[in-house]
Amino acid sequence: MFHSEFLSLLKLHIKICQFLQCVAISWDEKEEISIQTRSLKQARSFKWQCTLSLIYCGAMFLHTSFGRLSQTDKFQGAVFLTVAILATASRLVMDNSGVQMLNTLLKFEKNVIQGYPQAPPRFSDKIMAMFIQLCEISVPLIPLLQLTLLTYEPCTAPFLLSMDPTCKIVMVSRCIKLVQWTFSLAVHLFETWLWLTFMYSASVWVAYVLFAGIMCILS
Repeated sequence: MFHSEFLSLLKLHIKICQFLQCVAISWDEKEEISIQTRSLKQARSFKWQCTLSLIYCGAMFLHTSFGRLSQTDKFQGAVFLTVAILATASRLVMDNSGVQMLNTLLKFEKNVIQGYPQAPPRFSDKIMAMFIQLCEISVPLIPLLQLTLLTYEPCTAPFLLSMDPTCKIVMVSRCIKLVQWTFSLAVHLFETWLWLTFMYSASVWVAYVLFAGIMCILS
């Protein structure tokens, strides 16, 4: 089932991740398995992004826990903080073990399952395939929606600009200087890129190893 329903999407997903350099894996076309990247540049970029993710999550945690925020902003910040922590944790924990689990599933299906007559896809299999496709659409959409939100509400907690106590005062001012506007835009784009790497790296393990893997085992 994995080869027929999810493999093409997984290959595309890994290619995008390689472009973003947000995972330390690549795809071996000959063996049809995922492998640890042989690119030193990609490996270094991945480690740098992991470090950046930890710093970002730490800053968000301190801001959400001890910042001068209303209770509403703190609850709102806790949601984004939880997503960021889970994405960072999956990036750190599932790097090597996730590759092994994914390859075990692929090899088992290729060498064992495909030797038996294949049953037609069940309704649950079709639902899972639709869910994975929805995930592929949602992964880039969430950071883009975040960028849209920050464009209109730059001081939204718990994002970076909200950590500046004077953010709201500056943004409501009618005489925002070009330098301030450029700086705000740069921060928004940086944060959008960071969340894009969050979503793509985490979804490799969550969507394809956890959800798709469990469905293939049960089928």
